[in-house]
Amino acid sequence: MINPQEASKQYGHFMRRIWYRIDVISRCRANSEYSKLMTGYSHVDVDLCYLQLRKCFELMMFASVLAHDSFGHELGKKILNKEWKPGKIIEKMRQVNPDFYPIPIHETSSGTSGARKSERLKDGFLTELEFAQAYGHCGDWLHAKREDPYRDLDMCWQKIQNYETKLVRLLKHHFILLTDSLILEAKMPEKLSGEVEVIILTHSTPDGPVDLHHNHAP
Repeated sequence: MINPQEASKQYGHFMRRIWYRIDVISRCRANSEYSKLMTGYSHVDVDLCYLQLRKCFELMMFASVLAHDSFGHELGKKILNKEWKPGKIIEKMRQVNPDFYPIPIHETSSGTSGARKSERLKDGFLTELEFAQAYGHCGDWLHAKREDPYRDLDMCWQKIQNYETKLVRLLKHHFILLTDSLILEAKMPEKLSGEVEVIILTHSTPDGPVDLHHNHAP
């Protein structure tokens, strides 16, 4: 069983690496609107964004099973050898951790006391089904043998923006259940220079998770 403190630290590092890649995607998109390409080539910028999205999805998967080290190694091998399709990956991950997918939330204050209250987001985020589809789409895009996908660059950028927006909404503030007894709350920084905040939670009270410890990923 992984130590909760170590788990929160590792999870924070995974989220930080995702946030770096989302920043690259965001800057690529912003530059494309003003014809200021990061690589100097519009097609290569699009490929760069799809590569970063795929890396984000893979980092999410590894983060969600970090409490199951042996499966993490198996997952890495299967991805590297292209043995598992996206649907198969999701199926295997659910067998190891049925609650592997992040739960996006937002904070509200409760009554006059101003106590912190977390509520689940209802829409606008990348769903588990969309995650599998997006992961597969990014993989297909990065394969060299395909029809010309650059016929409509505006459509390419719209799809990238849609993935990015929904991914940010999913991860900006979320719960993740690593095991039945280890739940983390992660909050991404407003600025890239900020810290990823990870809080260890427990189901020990009828009122919901209790804050046990704060951990920051530098």
